[in-house]
Amino acid sequence: MKIYVQATLKPNLHFDIDNATPIASGGEGDVFQISTDCLVDTTVSNPLVKVYYPVENKIAYRQRKGLALVDKYISFLDDFSQQTNFSASQYAFTVNTAVDVTSKEYVGFSMNDLGRYSTLDNFQYKNGKIVDVLTDYEISDVEAVNLIYNLTYGVFLLHKHNIVLGDLNERNILYDTNRMLPLFLDIDSAQVDDYTSLVMHLRKKYRLP
Repeated sequence: MKIYVQATLKPNLHFDIDNATPIASGGEGDVFQISTDCLVDTTVSNPLVKVYYPVENKIAYRQRKGLALVDKYISFLDDFSQQTNFSASQYAFTVNTAVDVTSKEYVGFSMNDLGRYSTLDNFQYKNGKIVDVLTDYEISDVEAVNLIYNLTYGVFLLHKHNIVLGDLNERNILYDTNRMLPLFLDIDSAQVDDYTSLVMHLRKKYRLP
C-alpha cells in the first residue's frame, strides 16, 4: 500500500509501506520511519508514520479522532510556548494525517520521533539503586523524585487539553536520560474529548481527576 502524509511528504512523493520494515508494532498498527529526502521540511528530525491495521467500520471514527488530535497538537504548541521545561516533543502526537493513495481513505498519521530511549519497565531496583537494565544508566534519588513530578505534570498538561491516556503504563513511557524527562507514547489511543480509548475497549468515558 502506498500512502501520502499530508504536509509532510513532498508533492507527488508516496511512501510504500509494503517495501518498508516497521520499527515498531502495537495493538492498533505498525510504525515506520520516513527518510529525510522525502520531506517537505528537511530541517526536522525524521518523523514517524503509524499505519493502522484494517478494522471494519472504524475508518471514519479513526479519521475524526485523528483530526481532533491534530487540532489538539496545534493548541499544545501554543500552550508550550509558555513552558520552560516541557515541550510538545515529549509527546507522540498526531501531527498530520496519512491517506491511502489509491482509496483516498484515512489509514494513519505522522508523529514526532521521540528518540531511542528505554521504556520505564526497563528500570529496576537493584542493590539499593534504580538502574536501566539495558544501558546500566543509574537514576539518582533526586532524579527519581523529579521523574515522578514530571510524570504527574506531563499527564496534567494532557488533562488540561481534555486528553486522558487511559492506558498509562510503564511500557508506553520513555525516559529521556539527556533531558531527564518522560516521553509519552500512544497518544492516538487516548480518550480525546468525546472519542473514547479504543485500546481499553470501553464504552464509558474516563473522568478527569
